Amino acid sequence: MTVGIRRYTIDFMDKIILTSLIEENRNQLLAGIGVLDQISLKHYLLAEDSSSPWMSGVGKHFRHIIDFYDRFIDQFPLVNYDLRNRDIEIETNKDVAINRIHQLREALFVFKNSNIAEEIKLYQGDILNSKNEFIVSSSLGRELRYLIEHTVHHFAIITMFLKYYGYTVPAEFGIAQSTLDYEAKL
Repeated sequence: MTVGIRRYTIDFMDKIILTSLIEENRNQLLAGIGVLDQISLKHYLLAEDSSSPWMSGVGKHFRHIIDFYDRFIDQFPLVNYDLRNRDIEIETNKDVAINRIHQLREALFVFKNSNIAEEIKLYQGDILNSKNEFIVSSSLGRELRYLIEHTVHHFAIITMFLKYYGYTVPAEFGIAQSTLDYEAKL
């Protein structure tokens, strides 16, 4: 009987963690929409400003983030983040990016009844042309966590870009939850 209770507890905790990871991804994406709503199209598009210390603008970073979610959701459980769509329309049209982010937020619900430990194979390189090819194992939970960290990382870059151009960005935008939790204890 003890083994059954223990397994139930593990399954229950796994479900709580999976739900939390899905919601944290959805919340990060929603935060991105909030920032997109406040910036001008000029600053969304700006990629090569000689006075800027960055080589790419906000649109390119959002397109990159969206590409990673697209690859994960569309290719699961055989994922290759390297072979991205690189849709120029997302990069150059804020409304298209916002619409795609809304779609991704909903698409993440497909994982709500999955097993957090479900194995995923990650491919790197151009498998079709056998260039720099390799495969590693991961899990659904690990990759959902990775998507959060990847998004936060790019949001931090977007934050620096926007602050450089005088925008006010929410204090928690581009900061990892663990950092926010740590700083709240100080």
